[in-house]
Parts: sequence; structure tokens; C-alpha cells
Amino acid sequence: MKLEMSESRDMKRKDRVIFDTNIWVSFLISKALKDIDKLIFDDKILLLFSDELMTEFLDVTSREKFTPFFSKEDNFLLSLAKDGKADYLITGDKDLLVIEKFEKTMIVNLISFLERYK
Repeated sequence: MKLEMSESRDMKRKDRVIFDTNIWVSFLISKALKDIDKLIFDDKILLLFSDELMTEFLDVTSREKFTPFFSKEDNFLLSLAKDGKADYLITGDKDLLVIEKFEKTMIVNLISFLERYK
């Protein structure tokens, strides 16, 4: 059976994406990251989470003031990337960005990631 052009586009695999806590915090306090909204609501990406990521996010956002947060142990993000077969890990953490690629997961900043969708 031959697929119509519109059907084949709809069947395209979504990128599996992890947003690090620093990206979510920036998203909450800045209108500059509205492009994340569009990707999520247009169903362009599949978001991956873990208990550790949610715990870290809740810890950071429950502080009286958002203070810069730099996790020395981001291994849980790398584990999530591997276990979730993530295409991208989006972060502002320089310690992670220097890795560039972990297994099959590209580690990029938000600007680089959003360029893909323009």
C-alpha cells in the first residue's frame, strides 16, 4: 500500500528530548523561551523525564528565590538520555555541553536546538 505524502509526514518520528532543570527554570521566568511552548503544543517533540529530574526541578523552584543552580552530579540526565533513547539533551550546563554527545544523544544548548525547527 502506498502512503500519501501527508500520511508519511504524520508518521515521522518525533525527537525525544530532555530539558535540563536550568532550561525549565529559564522557561518559567522568561518570555524569551516561548518557542519551547510551540514545540510542545504542536506535538513536534517527545519530552523525557525521570524522578530525579522532577525532584531537582521541584527543589529548585521551591526556593524562596531562584538562585543559580549548578548540579555537580548530572549523571541522572545522562542515564535518562541512555534509557530514554533521547535524541537531544538540552542544557545550559557547561559541564554537560562540553561532552557534546553521549552515546546517541546530542547535548546542545537551547538556541542550537531551536534552530533545528526554524
